[in-house]
This record gives sequence, C-alpha cells and structure tokens, in this order.
Amino acid sequence: MTIKNDYYDRFFVANGATLNVNGTTEGSKVVGTLYASAWNGATPGHIYINGGTYQAPDHTYGLAAIQTNGAAGAAGSTIIATNAAFIAGNFDKEDIQRDGEGIAAVLAAKGTYEFNGCSFSGATGIYSKGGSISLKNCEINATGAYYAPEANGNGSDSTGDGVVLDTNSSYQGEISLSIENSTIAAVKGNAICETITRGTGSATVKLEIESGSFSGAADKQAVSVTEKFAEKVALGDATAAISGGTFSSEVAEILCADGFIPTENEDGTFGVKEGEYVVRIVETGKGYETIAEVCEDAKNIEGKKLAIPMYILVSSHALQMAERMGIKDVLDTAGAELIADSCPDQSCWHYLKGKVGITESPKCAYYPRRR
Repeated sequence: MTIKNDYYDRFFVANGATLNVNGTTEGSKVVGTLYASAWNGATPGHIYINGGTYQAPDHTYGLAAIQTNGAAGAAGSTIIATNAAFIAGNFDKEDIQRDGEGIAAVLAAKGTYEFNGCSFSGATGIYSKGGSISLKNCEINATGAYYAPEANGNGSDSTGDGVVLDTNSSYQGEISLSIENSTIAAVKGNAICETITRGTGSATVKLEIESGSFSGAADKQAVSVTEKFAEKVALGDATAAISGGTFSSEVAEILCADGFIPTENEDGTFGVKEGEYVVRIVETGKGYETIAEVCEDAKNIEGKKLAIPMYILVSSHALQMAERMGIKDVLDTAGAELIADSCPDQSCWHYLKGKVGITESPKCAYYPRRR
C-alpha cells in the first residue's frame, strides 16, 4: 500500500483513534508515514503493528516511516510494533540534514513506544525527544554521514547516530530508553547519543541496557552521554543501568548498573562485569578491585615526592592494614599523610578553607568550604 494524500504522504492517527496493522502476510509493505499525532489541538493516537515493512516516502519533504509529533496534545501517544521493518526515505543521499529525512523513526511526544523483533534502517535509526522507548530483539543500522545534533523546533535532523535522545526544551522530554538483546550499529556516528540541543539540563531520565551489541564509528562512542546526564545520575535524579552487552568503546562507570563495573574483553571490545572498586584514585578516576592491585601500583611511587599535600582519611583498621602491608611507609616517604578516625567536619581542618583541592568525598568538599 502506498499512502498519497498531500506532499507529506502521511496517515494521521489522532483524537484517541487506534490503528491496528496486520502485516503478517508475506510481502506486506506500506510506503508513507504512519503518524500518531495530535495536530491542531487534537488528542493523541495509538498505532499497533504486527509484521510488515514500512518505508518512508522518497521526496524532499521526507518524514520517518513511523512518527509522532511534539505537540502538547500528543502526550500519551502509543506505538507498539512486533516483527516490523522500518526504513527511512532518502537515506542513501550524501547531504541529508533535513527534517526527518533519512530517519527511520521519529518519536517526539511523551508517549509509550515498544518495539519487539523490529529493525530500523536509515541515515539515523531512531530520533527521540520524549517518551519511553523499549527495544527488545531489535536491530538498528545507521549508515548516514555524521552531523553534530542541532536544535530543531519543528522536526528532527539526521545525525548518523543509531539512537538519538535529544533534550530540547521546546518538547516534553522525560526520555527513557530500555534495551534488551538488540543490536545498534552506526557507520559514522555513535550507536547511542544522549544530547542537549536546547535547554540547560538533560531531559533523559533513564538509560538501561541489559544485553546486545553496540558499535559506533572509530572516532565516536558506543554510548555517548552529556555531563548533565551524568550529573543527574550521580545525584539520583536519573537512572543509568548497563548490566550487559558488548560495546565498541569503553563504558563509563557512571552508566554501569549497581554491582557492575567497566571491563575490556579479550577481543578488544568493551562491556561490564559484576564487581566493585575497593579504592579509587581521585585525579585519574582509576579504580582497584582488590588491595593486591593497590599494593602493586603503590610500588610505582616509591622514591617519588608529591608536588602537593595529600591527606588520606581512613579508619584505624585501614591504617593498621596499611602499616602491616608496608603501604604506609611508601606513602609517608612520598609525603602523603594517612590520618585515622578523623572527619572533614572537624575544626582541625579549618585551615583548608578557601583553598583549591581535589577530593572524592562530597562531605569533604562541603565542610571545609562551609567552615
């Protein structure tokens, strides 16, 4: 079936309407844009798809194969698809950067989007500005040129990324992405890109990956996130939970699920594994899983002197261990002080007020400045 109704070739589903598409018959294909919309004050629409191929039209006003708009009334839109293939229009062009052109799916409204056993092919796979996305047993292939994401208040532009989670304050946000047993590959971009094109903070509230394969270009990331999103995760205002999968670049520790840490696989790919760090170096961020690893690295500073003062606040038990293992002697010689059973809120640390330092402790960062 080919949709021909205006120069956009869209089939609108709005005002609470529901569209059920049975594409299980071999060769079933729709050419045009299926659009869960809320145009001109309408209420949202709902689309349910089982099987079939859905291809966006090839023309200069190309939209995605499946799409929602960002109108306020579109909040609550639903797209649930099983075993369907979504193909972008014009995605083989070299100069793609127009609204929707080359994007397989544009999900702009704060709705519910569930895809199981689906594939997405285009210059960009999925571009989201709001809502909850679930990908299970899916495959996304982004083959377009890379463009740094830019603010677009009336559409979405291809970036060459597999999945884009775009914070744009003109849209409703509350973006959530959950992935299980799926493959996302970008030839020239990031596999997953969380970005902020308009606004001061990230509207992404959850990034969860249980399993799958994620590969970006050699100079890009498997999972790229902004500092603002990382800050939200650190403060508990957003959730990042990668507990499995294979990645073309290192997984940031802040993105690991509780009880997991980054790891490098034998084949040069990256992932996560169950574990935790017992010690961390503040300046470099390097973590140690065992005391034995700490002792081995401690040998590297033997005979060296610290250029700035270092204070290590530990329990009396930890101090005794350091003494028995010879670590305290190495640190003493280097100029670091191991101090037992103290706390940065004590008045003895008042002399640090106003000075610049590095610490891994929020408490230590707060109290000396406060006093």
